[in-house]
Amino acid sequence: LATAFGGVASPVRMKKERRRSLEAMAIENAVEGCVNETFGALLMTWQSAHASSKDLRAAFAKIARDETGHAVLSREVAAWAETQLDARANARVKRARCRAVAELARSSRGVENKGFEQVVGWPTRARRSELIQRMVTSLALA
Repeated sequence: LATAFGGVASPVRMKKERRRSLEAMAIENAVEGCVNETFGALLMTWQSAHASSKDLRAAFAKIARDETGHAVLSREVAAWAETQLDARANARVKRARCRAVAELARSSRGVENKGFEQVVGWPTRARRSELIQRMVTSLALA
């Protein structure tokens, strides 16, 4: 998609991860999986219905299915991790998740670009805020 719109895909570089505690992994899962992957799935689902071209809608639908799978897995990991961590660690995980929701809400207030929104089916600022609120309420993320 990037190439089709004049962009250039950057090579992926990965660094070797060090060992982390279960709490650190649970916090990362809460932020990246339970919040960001879930919102990514919502955005892709929205775009799969609103993008301007059939090809974009199909690509976004495929990505939405993948992101939804990641979000579901993250919720399952979170539920398991909660049974393994003590109350204080679980409270830190919850605070990290709540901060991630707040950051997502702040970042969704970005500048609007009508041309971009129309082509890729990007939801308006108001719609993004609504999607975030619905996500938080339905999944009890806050």
